[in-house]
Amino acid sequence: MHTKSQKAKTSFIKFKVIHFINNALICLLLTTAISVSAQTQEKFIDKIDKLLDLNEKYRNKPDTIEIIGKSILNIAKENNFERGYINGYHSIGFSLYRHGNNEKAIKYYDSAINIEKSDLEKYYEFLALTLRNRGISNDILGNHDNATNDFRQLLNLAREREDLKNQGQAHNHLGITAKNQRKWKAAIASYQTALSIW
Repeated sequence: MHTKSQKAKTSFIKFKVIHFINNALICLLLTTAISVSAQTQEKFIDKIDKLLDLNEKYRNKPDTIEIIGKSILNIAKENNFERGYINGYHSIGFSLYRHGNNEKAIKYYDSAINIEKSDLEKYYEFLALTLRNRGISNDILGNHDNATNDFRQLLNLAREREDLKNQGQAHNHLGITAKNQRKWKAAIASYQTALSIW
């Protein structure tokens, strides 16, 4: 007859084995993805897109996201590929955010934003996401002015492109930042604007 302690230990061992197998499969895919330096740009874009699909699948596993982000950065470095840098920096930043290391996450978001701003037409969607995520990290750290600035940048860019989704996102996050500062009227106004857009 198994005791509760033995059952818990067995469950823990099963969890570790499954986690190990998942990481081994991901590492196998990542090893394959890194060997793309001799391939055409189209092929390594496809590899990065597959890694980004994995990134989305494992978005609740920050360690896995970090591995994927580093793999994407390796592809970008081998091929001097801007979009790969953006995706890699953003993935690592998101992983750090999920680990609660927002100060370091912001540094990776900053690296992505510097590239994204070089070609707004090409990288607008990436920039919108990165500004939003950097704003969230700033808000968590209590850097409310920086967060507000990020969300206002997002709002201005979204207005220029008549992008209602990101306008709504920006207003919503401006509301959250105002709430976190106990600016209740500003928070309510931002939430109402977001709701009217959505």
